[in-house]
Amino acid sequence: MKKLFHCQWSRELQEFIEFRGTYFTSEWPASALRRFDSWAIAHPRLTLSETIDGWLKRIPHAHAITRGNELIAVRQFCLYRRRFDPQGFVPDCITPRIKSRFRATILSLDQIKLLLRTIDELEGPPLRCARLRALFLVLFCTGLRLGEALRLRLVDVDLKRAYFRIGPSKGRIRMVPFGRDLTKEIRVWLNKRRDAGFVLAPQTPLFERENGQPDTLWNAGMRFNTLFRRCGFKPPRGSGRVGLRVHDLRHSSGSRIIPASGGRCGHFPEDRAIWDALMAA
Repeated sequence: MKKLFHCQWSRELQEFIEFRGTYFTSEWPASALRRFDSWAIAHPRLTLSETIDGWLKRIPHAHAITRGNELIAVRQFCLYRRRFDPQGFVPDCITPRIKSRFRATILSLDQIKLLLRTIDELEGPPLRCARLRALFLVLFCTGLRLGEALRLRLVDVDLKRAYFRIGPSKGRIRMVPFGRDLTKEIRVWLNKRRDAGFVLAPQTPLFERENGQPDTLWNAGMRFNTLFRRCGFKPPRGSGRVGLRVHDLRHSSGSRIIPASGGRCGHFPEDRAIWDALMAA
């Protein structure tokens, strides 16, 4: 493997990345540790603990998520070092702690209706707009995460009993129920695919793209961001993590979480009037 690191801990860093390459397919956290290596080269007189602390604090106003991801990367490296040095330093946290400034955007019913109307006005093939509408309604009405929705296959969708089978995730499988009105919307989406000549098998992704490939997080996220910007809920590109996110649909005022004590997990529209108002959009 090409030598990636050049600081005083370069050998250990290289061994750690090679170790991860043996047992894991992901290249994480090589890029973060290369940034750490560059900072350590510029500050050669510091100890490991001082170097880590200074590197994590090098950008005073860095986003909490960014700093947290960097802490996780360097902490994994330090835990690896402890295999050979039981007294080796392992960072526990960043001090002082930085709290995330993010606040979820709660959408009103009128805003949801605007989003649904705008989907039909977006450029692109009709099937793309139909897929985006169906995906939006699934996220809004069930509270699923975007990745969970995109991983759904037809075998995971029970339209007769109105529930999604999610998982296995974190060692468990859960059933997410939904209303009968959403069932009709999903049937409309599937019928449009059949009319376009697509074969729907049990392993077919629920949200398959026009080229027959499963939709991806990046592609779906890009489509939703375009939609949110068109409606004025998100600033222009390059503004950072601001404005409406897809994940905010889980916090929407148009749905409520069913308590876990009820034995079911998911979101339902609060009442029939909400759904009727959406469908009238």
